[in-house]
Amino acid sequence: MKKSLFIGLTACLLSAMALAEYADYIYVPPPKSAVSKAALFPIPEADIARYLEQDLPERVLTSFMGRNEELQAETESPGLQVACGTAIGAEAGEVFGQGFYDRGYWNFLASVTSVDAYAVRLQVDVSRLQVGQQLYVIDPVSHRAFGPYPRTDGSNAIHWLPTIPGDTAVMLACSPQNLLPEIQLVAVSHFFVPLETPETKATVCPERIACETDVTPAEVSAGVAMLIIAEGFSQIQCTGALLNNPVTETLEPLMITANHCVEEDTAAEDIDVIWDYRTAACDDGTVPDLDELLHSTGAAVLVKDPVLDGAFLQLDSAPVGPYGRAWLGWDTSDVALNVPVHVMHHPRGKDMRISKAHVTDIDVTACLDFTCCPKVQQQIEVHYDEGITQGGSSGSPLLMTGNNYRVCGMLSNGNVHSCDTPASNMDNYASFKHFFPKIACHLTEDGSCEAPFTAPACCPCPAKLIYGAFSSTTDHLRTFRDRALMTNTPGRLLTKGYYAAAPALSSWVKKSTAARTLFRAAAAPAAAIGASLE
Repeated sequence: MKKSLFIGLTACLLSAMALAEYADYIYVPPPKSAVSKAALFPIPEADIARYLEQDLPERVLTSFMGRNEELQAETESPGLQVACGTAIGAEAGEVFGQGFYDRGYWNFLASVTSVDAYAVRLQVDVSRLQVGQQLYVIDPVSHRAFGPYPRTDGSNAIHWLPTIPGDTAVMLACSPQNLLPEIQLVAVSHFFVPLETPETKATVCPERIACETDVTPAEVSAGVAMLIIAEGFSQIQCTGALLNNPVTETLEPLMITANHCVEEDTAAEDIDVIWDYRTAACDDGTVPDLDELLHSTGAAVLVKDPVLDGAFLQLDSAPVGPYGRAWLGWDTSDVALNVPVHVMHHPRGKDMRISKAHVTDIDVTACLDFTCCPKVQQQIEVHYDEGITQGGSSGSPLLMTGNNYRVCGMLSNGNVHSCDTPASNMDNYASFKHFFPKIACHLTEDGSCEAPFTAPACCPCPAKLIYGAFSSTTDHLRTFRDRALMTNTPGRLLTKGYYAAAPALSSWVKKSTAARTLFRAAAAPAAAIGASLE
């Protein structure tokens, strides 16, 4: 009897082990020489400098002038909104100047400025370019050009160009004939969050990735990138990581991030992937200029799952930079409680950081924002021991420290964090184990991909109905939830009960003035406490 029981248990264990899929990371060291000038300057710097000496026609936008701090305070989204934009709809003749002949092309220039912007992105329509015609976008300070962009049709015809630091971007349209290419400037995005802010303190929270001295995490970090993703005319910032496909010898540019970073109408080509944004030394807060960094572009959004909050992308490339490049390992095994985990991320548009935590739950239903609409499921909860995450960290990989830093999750949501109270800082991560069946056909030889879950329709939160999603009162209530209620068991139970009752409460406050008055009276003390905690 004992022998048969032992055999049965052993068979079950071996069966479970056989079902677990995994891969370890692959690291490609940096090139022996510096990144080639051709990779950063498809048109020589000297030529760009000559072109920019000419009088350029300027289109100057003042819609967001002097409003950066106001815009930072007003925005709230699961991903970090870093820019807002406006439609332009200007045809080529309204934007570009007279042509001049150089390098075998007729060249036409246009300067676009959004006053006070920390960076800009231009949206263009290139569907009417003719054979041989090309478009570049130029940083007028560094003289770096991105491109060329030839004609594309269909859904890819209107797309966002790479992020240009500063308030001005220059377009260069090239044609074999003295004929202005028909390019439409569709929209302009104004960045109100700085992406190049140095921190002079020797010690920062969360810690710079350059402070990590162990070889494995240092190598793995080379597979993590900052994402700038168009959302309408706005831009959000998230984090993503390359994944190793172990069944091919080719290092495919496959990236994992959070579903909420990639909205339903986001085209893959509208994702600007920025590599190696990090300090060179632990005690040096100097960050590289964005125009010195390698970029990739999204090529396809392969899988999106709103219920698990996972997204899987294909990029056009994954260039190897000065820190090498890594394709991260991953694991579909169960994640044990209390195991140590690390997360590498770009919080609030900053250079890459690393935070350290331990797992506290493995099957969590959570909310992406204060309104809890929609809910996400089967998530991994962690509490931080060192460091925090912030807006912009969304999508970053959760790494199993004791298992060769394999990916086990992607950052989805959490409470408001403070470096002064690490025990109170928690986050929920999309479970890689549960997301894997949706992407298995891309990472295994014979695997098939299950269909992603469809998010159920959700009802509005009563606080959103009364105060609005982005009001200061809603912000204060969110802070009260995260810093007062979610730090203790009774508070967490109360929060859970509130969201369970939200459908009925929402219906009530819609229909009754008395209900709205009662809700405001009940919420006022909580909002006041939340304001005092900010």
